[in-house]
Amino acid sequence: MATLSLIEQIRRQYPMFSKSERLVADYVCDHLPQISRMSIREFKQAVGVSEPTIFRFCQAIGFRGFKEFKISLAEQTPTFQDYFVAAPSEGKSTVQNLVERLLLTERDAIETTLHMLDYARLDEAAQLVARAQRICLFGVSTSFDICRDVQRRLSRLGISAWASNEFHDAVVQLARFRAEDLLICVSQSGATNEVLDVAKQGQQFGVPLLAITAFPSSPVGRLARVVLPTYAPEITGNRLGMATRIAQFAVADALYMAITCYMGDNVSALMESTIVPLMRR
Repeated sequence: MATLSLIEQIRRQYPMFSKSERLVADYVCDHLPQISRMSIREFKQAVGVSEPTIFRFCQAIGFRGFKEFKISLAEQTPTFQDYFVAAPSEGKSTVQNLVERLLLTERDAIETTLHMLDYARLDEAAQLVARAQRICLFGVSTSFDICRDVQRRLSRLGISAWASNEFHDAVVQLARFRAEDLLICVSQSGATNEVLDVAKQGQQFGVPLLAITAFPSSPVGRLARVVLPTYAPEITGNRLGMATRIAQFAVADALYMAITCYMGDNVSALMESTIVPLMRR
């Protein structure tokens, strides 16, 4: 079983895991390179679950126990350098091999996102956005790109939205927010310090939180009223996040389409009012 296939299987089965098994899944995905060096005692202490829970999790993803699971990870977890090395293929250049592998991974990210999308959560998230008076979006690094994209599209729907990647600016904005407003935090890990700090500030101000993260049981996920999970194929040696970014944009696109369903006939008029002036440029 290839490492990416294992991660994909964990993500796809995530909704069927028990609460404690989800803690195991989150830890596995976020600490994959370290697990092969851990004893089961160290692992259960790190995750905070019992050995039977770990055993059930391993069985659920096709292993007889933790030892077999750990050996498989040790054999198959790639290094950072592996990300830039593709197996030779007759008639194809190194560039073609690397690019094809990348694009196939991105395709798989879209397919897995489609498979694991929870439409009940998506519907709940869309209602939160559509009913919000004001929206603050917060993320750092590539997650901020998602925030900016969502902010632009919400603005075209007539929704007052503001995106930031700076803690102090976000807190100033949130200080004026109320329960009828909304904070959206985007974080692949759900544990980024800046994002977590903003989420905590929003909680203190009584602002509901919508989290977009690959790890619903993460610190940010636990603070959220609604979590939209994203697929995170790049959990191991590299942190380039190319396919992860594609999956985040896919979830943002899905949220946008769901929001338009709550806006009825106004959507076309709102879109036309912003697109037509731009087409005249």
